[in-house]
Amino acid sequence: MNYLMLGKIVACSLIALLLAITPLITISEEISQYITLEVYADGCVSVTARLETVQNTSIPGYLLANATMMVESSRVAYEGFLEFYQPATVSQSTTPFYLSIEGSIETHPIGENIASTGWIKFIARGGKPGNTVDISVNAPRVNSTYYTGNQTIITSGRVEASGYIESSGQRMDISVLIPMLLFQIQSYLSMSNTSRYVKLETSQSISGGVAVVDFNVTVDLTGLYSIQGINMSSTLINATNMVKLHPSQLYLKLIVSSNSTGTSASLVIRGVEEVNVNEYLVQLAKLYEYYLNTTSQILTPFITQPQATPSPSIATLNASRLVNRFNELFEIKDSVSTIKLSATGNKVELEYKSPKIIKKGATSPKETLIALYDYVKEVNSTIPQEISLGPKAPIIKPSTITPAKIKIQSGQGVKVYLNGETPGEILFDDLPNLEVVVETPTTTQATTPTSGYMLIAIGAVVVAAVVSILILVLRARRHRL
Repeated sequence: MNYLMLGKIVACSLIALLLAITPLITISEEISQYITLEVYADGCVSVTARLETVQNTSIPGYLLANATMMVESSRVAYEGFLEFYQPATVSQSTTPFYLSIEGSIETHPIGENIASTGWIKFIARGGKPGNTVDISVNAPRVNSTYYTGNQTIITSGRVEASGYIESSGQRMDISVLIPMLLFQIQSYLSMSNTSRYVKLETSQSISGGVAVVDFNVTVDLTGLYSIQGINMSSTLINATNMVKLHPSQLYLKLIVSSNSTGTSASLVIRGVEEVNVNEYLVQLAKLYEYYLNTTSQILTPFITQPQATPSPSIATLNASRLVNRFNELFEIKDSVSTIKLSATGNKVELEYKSPKIIKKGATSPKETLIALYDYVKEVNSTIPQEISLGPKAPIIKPSTITPAKIKIQSGQGVKVYLNGETPGEILFDDLPNLEVVVETPTTTQATTPTSGYMLIAIGAVVVAAVVSILILVLRARRHRL
């Protein structure tokens, strides 16, 4: 329906994966860690954390991932890469296979509406003799417009498909399957009573084994929801109005392959959001809170009965409040943030560098340090002492982590002292006691706004990574005492 939504959800998945793997660090036999808090003369601070762990068992292959976010005054650029490899075992029968998905999309506002233009390529080939597939699908240009006023999406484009599918020795060309597939789609729309709200127009031709389909789809979202007895028109409009529209670009490429030596996968993501990060994080926090307060059903088109979802948990509501609290206290300044992850054998390494943050209205780094200290303690009081990853997963106790100290690093033109001496490392509780002397006065530049589903992940990285790492230190300190 909306390629913008799909693409940016995929972009978020890279960051989400990195954050999901982080708890592995807390259940290892051996762990070493360092946390560096860098203090800048303009009142900002940034956190760098590196965690290394040795797991109980060695996992064959490797996993590498990294993501970089570059924050500027009115734009955010990001790129991410993930690579996975698992060697084949002697007892494993690997079927040769290759899958590639590559696409790009650009969006920009037109008044209150959103226009998107993109392309996508899909290749799948492999299998065993008698049961093989060799398919190529290319959509060189797809245009989509989301009309926020009447909640309608109009999408048009061209799809070119070629290749074949072979099953039990019977081969069928894609050029023959495409007309059958289009007929099945139209039949389904009619039988499911959705043809009134999803109108599909197509024209097709076949030449040289290549099926070409030109299509135009109009989707009435309000009508679709009415089939399920859900009045979501006002909710959708209100939610749309909370987020300021902005131009954005996204490119992604996914490759999965397997052969006699093993299985590998790689994912590349690059994108730009023409928006200011701080203003948009505020908008996203409001949107998230609005969603929690108004959504009581899963909105899945083409399902005849709505599925009830549990009410937002206390933890979820607390998370919403804490994100709002972060937005009230801090700003993100122009800087670069990175996450790097590597897992090979029984060793896992994770390194995170936060963007520069500053307390709103701060005139010295000391004010930011105190605000960060108070905020971490506030978050710490809302996080459970034990975390379960699932019914059969081990219980994670943050307080069992080896006590760690924070290394203080001074930026250019600033000196940090503790009890009159330059500290190498301090405990978390020593943060309010630091004395910060700015040697070279600097002018703090005002920051501006941010947008896009990718920035939901960015907000999670900023709040979760910076705060959770410091919380571990705080709890470890309490545990030791």
